[in-house]
Amino acid sequence: MKLDIECVRDILITLEQQPTFVQMSTHEFASLLPQYPINQIIYTCWRLYEGKYINLFLYYPPTQSTPVIRAIGDMTFEGHEFLADIKPKNNWERLSAAFKKGGSASFKAIANVAIDLGTDALKTKLGLSNH
Repeated sequence: MKLDIECVRDILITLEQQPTFVQMSTHEFASLLPQYPINQIIYTCWRLYEGKYINLFLYYPPTQSTPVIRAIGDMTFEGHEFLADIKPKNNWERLSAAFKKGGSASFKAIANVAIDLGTDALKTKLGLSNH
């Protein structure tokens, strides 16, 4: 399955918008993102968990060798940091436009570019930009 960067962003924004500590079933969480099929949300949450961007509550069935997601949890510090770089609409439009033109890159490369965009935006706000 392909990692959908739009789904990544939407999941992180949805987690950030929750008023309290998050511990939702996959179906409950998926209901907050009806534009994506549940299998896409589960896949993306696994990848975000592997990247240490979100927490998952896992269940280890005795008859299976792999865990199952019991519940979606909050964002980690790294997740908040990444979202801070991709959440501003201008940063996101610049980043996603590049990939809509047929570009592809690793998630790490996307995160690095997002950090650069966030840094540039902050420098501009502080009057530290060379532009």
